[in-house]
Amino acid sequence: MQQSQALDQLKRQVRFAFVMTPERFHEVRALFPALLQRCGVTVVRDPTKTELSEICQHVLAPLKLTVSAAPTAAGTPSPEPEASHLKGITPPAEMNLAMLSAELHTSALACFDAFHKELGRRVHVPPSKHVEMLKLVGELFQTQKKSLWLLVAGLKVTLLKMKEAEAQKDQCKQAIESLQPVLEARVRENAKLLAEISEREVGAEALRSDIALEQRRMDDVQTQIQHVDAKAREEMGAAIERYKESMEQVMALAKEDIAELKSFNKPPGLVKIVMEAVCILFQLQPDWETAQVMLNDVDFVNKMEVFEQDKVADVTVRRLQSYVRNKNFRPEAVEQVSKAARSLCVWVLAVDQYAKVASNVSFRAGKLKEAQEKVDMTRGVLDKKSDELEDMQRAVASMQAQHKVQLSSQQVLEDERAHTSATLQRIRVLTDKFAEQREEWLARQVKAEAVLRCLVGDVLLAAASLTYLGPLSEQYRRSLTR
Repeated sequence: MQQSQALDQLKRQVRFAFVMTPERFHEVRALFPALLQRCGVTVVRDPTKTELSEICQHVLAPLKLTVSAAPTAAGTPSPEPEASHLKGITPPAEMNLAMLSAELHTSALACFDAFHKELGRRVHVPPSKHVEMLKLVGELFQTQKKSLWLLVAGLKVTLLKMKEAEAQKDQCKQAIESLQPVLEARVRENAKLLAEISEREVGAEALRSDIALEQRRMDDVQTQIQHVDAKAREEMGAAIERYKESMEQVMALAKEDIAELKSFNKPPGLVKIVMEAVCILFQLQPDWETAQVMLNDVDFVNKMEVFEQDKVADVTVRRLQSYVRNKNFRPEAVEQVSKAARSLCVWVLAVDQYAKVASNVSFRAGKLKEAQEKVDMTRGVLDKKSDELEDMQRAVASMQAQHKVQLSSQQVLEDERAHTSATLQRIRVLTDKFAEQREEWLARQVKAEAVLRCLVGDVLLAAASLTYLGPLSEQYRRSLTR
């Protein structure tokens, strides 16, 4: 166990040194490329330019000095291909870069020799200085490349956004110009439709008022018809009731009452008048002799009972008026001379009233029929007008729905125009505000791209200056820089 630990400690502490010729070293390095990173190399003599160039190529190979990769529009550098570490640089140009670095190292050595001869100050420059310079080249290149790429990408994005804003401004102008005639046409259509709706509504309102007026008139006429009909029925009922009462009094006459009337050779005036009126109703000669014959008829009372009061002619009623209009032709007055004559007087007056009421009712019934026919005709007209009004209302409702849809479409167009106008205004403010800076940004982009293209050479010179110019005086610095 202790022996094993001792062997491990020996392996960690042991150091090997190999001495070989430069030619053999190059053969070993070709077989083992990682040798330079694992081992320390001490060169007894200064390497030649060819050897320095080879060292440069091996050192620069993993550094990937990509000089022509351009930033994308989004500001992110485009990926570097794996096939070549110096994209855009041909193999001869890559070899020239290696030779240039070797030339810089040999020039520095020559300058240091002259500096030693003139001032007696020796500056030891081992070959590792060349490797340090090349590593510094890689560090400076990556740092500067990233900074320049971010700058170019930011400027490209800004200029692209400005260009897109200009294009969007033109699109907004075209959109507003194309929306304007469509919106104007829609406004005219809506105005025309609204005017038509208003006209239809006015017509519908006028028709509605006409229908309401005619309906009120028809209702008034119908009310009058009903009132007249009810009054006629009431009068007819009263006449029938009076006639029935008179018949009851007639039927209550006894034979002695009839015999009393027949016994008058010269009847009292009121009795004579009553009997003449009865004769007129029976279409007989109105005198006392005819009245006596009528009274002698055993069926006299029965004839009065079956008397058809509905068939009394108008001529008979007119002939009867000279009797019933007599101021003494009253039951109360007739009763003073004869009770039987009083009953007949009541009957004559009842027949006269019934005939007059029936005639009046018949006349009014004709008028009511004519009025009802007019009402029915008016109702038919009103039904047609009501149907027309419903059609107009449906048409107005349909037009209002269409107008609502068109207003919604018009509002959409107006909102779109307002939104586009607001967008155009914002774009104008943006483009006007940064119009002067645009040229400056473009110049900065061109300059940064030019610097990016020369970046490899610039960082090579900068790294060489940092590596070699430190120990030299101002004179030798200027000389070596030239």
